[in-house]
Amino acid sequence: MRKRQWLMLLGMSVMLGTGIPAYAEKADTTVLEQEVNEEGYKEEVGETLKEGFRENIKKGKDAVAPLYLEEVGVNYYSQLTKTEKQVYDQLKNMTISQGKMQLVWPEDLSFSATNEQEFEKKREELRTELNKTMQNVIDALSKDYPELYWLDIPASKYLWSYQRIEEDGKIYYNVGSIYYDVVARYTEKEVTSLNDKLENLKFEGNNRYQIVKGIHDYLCETVVYKEGADHVNEPYGALMDGVAVCEGYGEAFKWLCDRAGIPCVCVVGTASQEESVPHLWNYVQMEDGKWYAVDVTWDDAGNKPSYTYFLVGGNTVVSGKEKFSQNHISVGDFSGVGYKEFIYPELSDEKYYEDSELPDNSISYSIHAQNIGWMNEVSNGVKGGTTGQGRRVEAIKIHLTNQRINGGVEYASYIDGKWQNFVGNGAISGTTGKSLRLEALKIRLTGKMDEQYDVYYRVHAQDYGWLGWTSNGAEAGTVAMDKRLEAVEIRLVQKGGEAPGSTDRPFITGTISVTYSAHVQNIGWQDWKLDGEKSGTTGKNLRMEAIKISLVDPFLDGSIEYRTHIQNTGWNSWVADGKTSGQTGKGLRMEAIEIRLTGELAEQYDVVYRAHVQNIGWQDWVSNGEKAGTSGKSLRVESIQIRLEKK
Repeated sequence: MRKRQWLMLLGMSVMLGTGIPAYAEKADTTVLEQEVNEEGYKEEVGETLKEGFRENIKKGKDAVAPLYLEEVGVNYYSQLTKTEKQVYDQLKNMTISQGKMQLVWPEDLSFSATNEQEFEKKREELRTELNKTMQNVIDALSKDYPELYWLDIPASKYLWSYQRIEEDGKIYYNVGSIYYDVVARYTEKEVTSLNDKLENLKFEGNNRYQIVKGIHDYLCETVVYKEGADHVNEPYGALMDGVAVCEGYGEAFKWLCDRAGIPCVCVVGTASQEESVPHLWNYVQMEDGKWYAVDVTWDDAGNKPSYTYFLVGGNTVVSGKEKFSQNHISVGDFSGVGYKEFIYPELSDEKYYEDSELPDNSISYSIHAQNIGWMNEVSNGVKGGTTGQGRRVEAIKIHLTNQRINGGVEYASYIDGKWQNFVGNGAISGTTGKSLRLEALKIRLTGKMDEQYDVYYRVHAQDYGWLGWTSNGAEAGTVAMDKRLEAVEIRLVQKGGEAPGSTDRPFITGTISVTYSAHVQNIGWQDWKLDGEKSGTTGKNLRMEAIKISLVDPFLDGSIEYRTHIQNTGWNSWVADGKTSGQTGKGLRMEAIEIRLTGELAEQYDVVYRAHVQNIGWQDWVSNGEKAGTSGKSLRVESIQIRLEKK
């Protein structure tokens, strides 16, 4: 037995709605079924609808808004599936007077089922797939082509007819024709008027930056942000009526960039000033191949354009300490969970600048001087501090200005016998209100700044005057000499460029001393010895049992570490900086010792030492972790000498 049934499905694609909040909402799709007879569609809707199909398919493109520069304006198309791309390619040719547009579906839309339950399951899967495909296509199309603003997406529907056949115990299903019901929210006259206006709207410049800036400034100067008015969510409102919300600003900006041949995409998500709200902005690809963000809405300051959100990168600080990527969060699933999540171009970390428009990077600094306090900020090699007045520098603040690339500046002061930790970007290094002098300084750049610039600096030191220039984190000044800094000069130089002046003697240091104390049989702890002096005894047959070693005025980072080989115990663990190595109160002899330096100390100094050993006497000098003494011979160490030598 064979039973045939023709049906038409009407898919109401309620896709994006009006206003940005719809981007975060799941699309709501309603499907209406209408059964028809074998001869055609149901009488009350059939013939009129069928004839309408035939007539509208024949219509030409008599009022289509031109799709400018497709090759630079399309971003989301490339992320669609093969099927979605083929549907997209058909829909992008729709016209404002299209009516119902027949689509040639690139895939076979048929299946068979053995029972009603299986049939309903497969039919629902097909409906879901069709709806998902159409939704993804409309999402991509509407964002790639803002000139399709005239399309009333919520009112436009897609519909299809299908054939159901029951034969030999099976149910066969086949989709016949698929149509998209094009509904316009604008008249042909309105669309034509805007097209005519755009033909006379030209943005000229010597490079891409100047054209993008011209578009940005034009919208900031001619559009007023206004909610609730007609057309504010479309580029028509911005370009014809002079009113818009973020959608209108951003889509108008993209359309004008497309016309100028400049790659640009619309980005949707949330943005926050006082609170997080749905928002739309743009990414633009500049001539360096990187993408930069533009938020025309937030740059519309009223009287004149602002450039806070113009060609910025993800790490560009735009509000207080907040980066652009922190207050603009992009969302790629335009229609919510279950639909395609589009991927945006990778945003540059840094802001884009046009060389002829903006000043070069600068470095500025302020000195806190004795009996003066904070002095006026100076920049780029100008003296900060005083000379000839005997005033100490007590603190310093350094920061970058007119910054064109990402990165920062960090600096550390030597004060009160030790180096402070690095601080950065305008923080205070040193002290105030404690009458303590800075004696030396280290400055370094970070991030992209370090890749493209060297930071040079020199200091004016007590009794020495101006020392030589040094750079990139090296020490400038004096250490372990009790000499105050009195003034500082700092400059940025292109990477690898010449120093601003002589680099002779930028840093003067006193000596770092090593001090040590031996614990001796029948004596106990002896007085501390210094720099090569003998600690312990000779000629008395007394064993050393333990030792403590430390540094005096260690102005470099690092430690002195040591371990001892003890009778019946063997090698003890390493200890450092004045801790005891060995045994006391147990009558056990020290038989050997190893000593080493770490950190910057090890880079600039050798530790040299020798032991006086039972039955041997003074051994040869050894250094940097080598063994002094013996092991496995049961011979006592009786005395030791230790000193530091500059490499």
